[in-house]
Amino acid sequence: VNWVFLNKEVIVKTQIISKNELQKESKELADRARIALISTPKARPREEIEETSGMIIKAAASVFDYDGNLIGVLYGGKLLNRNYEIVDKVKDMVYKSEKYKDKDIGTATIFQGDLRISTNVMRTDGARAIGTRVSEEVYNRVIEKGTPWIGRAFVVNAWYITAYEPIKNIQGQVIGILYVGILEEKFTDMRINIVSIFIGVTILGIAIAFGVTLVLANSIVKPVSRLTTASRHIADGDFSYKLDIKSNDEIGELGNIFNFMVRSIRERDTKIKEFAQA
Repeated sequence: VNWVFLNKEVIVKTQIISKNELQKESKELADRARIALISTPKARPREEIEETSGMIIKAAASVFDYDGNLIGVLYGGKLLNRNYEIVDKVKDMVYKSEKYKDKDIGTATIFQGDLRISTNVMRTDGARAIGTRVSEEVYNRVIEKGTPWIGRAFVVNAWYITAYEPIKNIQGQVIGILYVGILEEKFTDMRINIVSIFIGVTILGIAIAFGVTLVLANSIVKPVSRLTTASRHIADGDFSYKLDIKSNDEIGELGNIFNFMVRSIRERDTKIKEFAQA
């Protein structure tokens, strides 16, 4: 409020409010802010068993009279603990509430410190994961160093591709984290399917290449084998043997030359015999 009086501008900021301050507003707010801490894998150790303070988003705007004089401040706030309006709207707008294997593809969370106070990340029992905490790795980066964190992170009970942004109060102190994440399992399965398809196509290609190689090898080996057999007949003096190769390639041409050679030898042999008989 003082900042608005001084700067005469609209401001929206978050702030941590103690249990006593909340109780001054209403017991219902204090009860809603109270959250028991739940043991969470990869979270940093904490001795507390519950959180009693709350995170409030506040908005304040200057009010002027007709002459432009500042006459007051319009001020309001909303407790974020167990208020799911913001996180559910983010999920609906960004991820369209899509699911994969009965899990939400996208999730959003508001952390007070390292504690989930508003989330649509679900526990295995189907309840919202209120009271669970952010991993120590993310806490050290976002809360301790005040820098965003983007990457793979373990969220309650599954791995997500995530982005964490520090939430700061009006003094610039980091008091929480805004998180959005996409379930990694879907993309892991897609990658596995793509790799499987690639391996299948590769194996099929190798099989086809092997088959083509066999056909080509057979088309060469058989004619060569016939040439070998024909050569043995000629060596045994059987000049009547004719090689039957009908291909139009070099092997076929070699077969024709072989037959021509045998025919020439046979004709010469016949002439020699006729000359000897004469």
